[in-house]
Amino acid sequence: MEHCARGDLLADLVSTQPESRLGEPHALRIVLHLAGGLHFLHETCNIAHRDVSLENVFVTRDGVYKIGDFGLSTRADRRASGCVGKTQYVAPEVVSEVSYDPVTADVWSLGILLFMLLTGAPLLEFASPTDPEFNTVKTVGCLGVLRSWKMDTQLSAATLDLLSKMLEFDPVKRLQTMREVLNHPALFAASRQANDAEVER
Repeated sequence: MEHCARGDLLADLVSTQPESRLGEPHALRIVLHLAGGLHFLHETCNIAHRDVSLENVFVTRDGVYKIGDFGLSTRADRRASGCVGKTQYVAPEVVSEVSYDPVTADVWSLGILLFMLLTGAPLLEFASPTDPEFNTVKTVGCLGVLRSWKMDTQLSAATLDLLSKMLEFDPVKRLQTMREVLNHPALFAASRQANDAEVER
């Protein structure tokens, strides 16, 4: 991997943003690039990352985002087992220690990353019934959490819908692949804006 002078995304966020969060357009652009990278890993390289987090995204001097740290990666075409990854990012089915689809688990982790970029806070400390807030958050969903924080009115309907579909507790009802994430209207619009900005240069 090339040298990433600005370090990881968490450190970059803390050092450049007073509230450790980003505006919606900037956050969506980052997730657009990361979803594209993960789609390539899943579909072309047959690799599921299993540790997607702010700490494992690295930022070059020019502001390009790179996915790193593949120590927990596994084959994308096989069900996985074992509770691996950072506690704030792991999907509920990973915590339950039953076999799971690692690609769909990566969708959850990227959803948490987007949630943290937009709010500056995790949805849960640990997506497990042992977390006191787990059942409440499972009942109200991420949109209920955003409403309770009075942040739902600060985000577009498309972004709220994307978050709710990436952070669905039931992995069968969640967006299943990064292609589905990339095709969501929120990221489709972000892609068009990025392309328009490139044309204007």
